[in-house]
Amino acid sequence: MLTLVKGVYPAAGTVRMRRILGDLARQTNRLRDLDVYLLARDEYLGLLPPALRPQLDDMFKDFALERAVELRGTTARMRACTNRKLMREIETFFSEETRHKLLPHAELPVGPLVFRSIYKRYRKICRIAGESGAGTPDEVVHQIRIECKKLRYLMEFFSELIAKEEGAALNKLLRRLQGRLGNFNDASVQQKSLLHYWEQKKSGSHVALGLGGFVSILYQRQQQTRALIEESLEEFCGATTAAAFKRTFKHTAAVSAVKAPRNGQR
Repeated sequence: MLTLVKGVYPAAGTVRMRRILGDLARQTNRLRDLDVYLLARDEYLGLLPPALRPQLDDMFKDFALERAVELRGTTARMRACTNRKLMREIETFFSEETRHKLLPHAELPVGPLVFRSIYKRYRKICRIAGESGAGTPDEVVHQIRIECKKLRYLMEFFSELIAKEEGAALNKLLRRLQGRLGNFNDASVQQKSLLHYWEQKKSGSHVALGLGGFVSILYQRQQQTRALIEESLEEFCGATTAAAFKRTFKHTAAVSAVKAPRNGQR
């Protein structure tokens, strides 16, 4: 939210909070990735022919052992004095009792301010999508995914301000597009992770056969998902959806953008 709705908190404090929150989140990255792999173990094995499934058991055993170590490390880091101090700093910064220097955006009604951000994010997604196609590099698809995630954050965080019927319809389209973009990204990340695991372990040929088959399946799934993404983007950026976003967010923001009276610091 600090990144997406700018000019509400002082710049120096915003930079500081973003750095703290980012550092704390990154401490959980590997644990989260391992959880994803282990929770999807049966699904992954189901993609392979039965004869190849036992050959990946060693890999999942390695992931389970690594997860146990990573869980202890992550828990210790979160309980450490340094991180507890950072948590208290975050709590104080966002407390209602903390008086920040009043900035122009802090005086605006939240609805118009957020609606402008939502509409701007939607337009950015459509602009990127309009320049993409079947031969677009994977990095562009990942960029669209990130922008969709930001749009989803805004629409969900401020959902109570959005007209219920319009918001539900637009969120349904966004969730469908996000799901396909997420599947595409997962397949890409998993291929790299499996190849990295192979490079690190240099396992026997029987494991290599299972890994090779799995990577090939993930690659095919990724290519199939790409076609579905193009289909969803056409719907999400099409005339009907564009009109709904404009009506719901741009026009509403323009009509209700009334500057709030000054009342000192907040």
